[in-house]
Amino acid sequence: PPVARAEKPKHHVHAVILAGGSGERYWPLSREMNPKQMLSIFGGTSLIMQAFERVKPFVDCDDIHVLTNERLRDEISNHLIAAISICDLPVHVYAEPVSRNTAAAVALSAAYIHRLDPDAVMMVVPSDHILESGPSWEAVGRLALEAAEEGALVTIGLKPRYAETGYGYIKTGPDVPGLGDGDLRGKRVAAFVEKPDRETAEGY
Repeated sequence: PPVARAEKPKHHVHAVILAGGSGERYWPLSREMNPKQMLSIFGGTSLIMQAFERVKPFVDCDDIHVLTNERLRDEISNHLIAAISICDLPVHVYAEPVSRNTAAAVALSAAYIHRLDPDAVMMVVPSDHILESGPSWEAVGRLALEAAEEGALVTIGLKPRYAETGYGYIKTGPDVPGLGDGDLRGKRVAAFVEKPDRETAEGY
């Protein structure tokens, strides 16, 4: 008779919420010590609390971590006291010694998570995105984690509705076999272009 194959164990998922910021984007509403992720003008709760709710379907409360900078550590920690009503425990907040933008923040988070849990899968979520949660988001998140479980580095994108020079553009390649179906499918990344000029963005 055929030998039964043991189901491949799933990795432990940790979520990292990136919460740096200089407070310049929405000045005068945002300030150096009150950056946009702490504003509550986009849906009734602050953007960082919305990010906290966004990762909750995928991870245990104890595996949600917030990375900020030394200047904002206390402000963010005090702001996230509200998260205790969701999880009934303090949120893990740690700080970069020096701000070095997103790539360095993700690398620092990866080193931190690896020390806690060497076999973990890390989900990184910005704290300042305006994003509708719900079934569509959860389906995308679970598909991304499925690919990450197999060792892939995954990015989540959306189809642009207008030309924007302040964001990065993903050129998609072929579908990843067996990863999703219909309108929700995993694809290879053929290229990534960060902050193109206006003419290039309009061409995309």
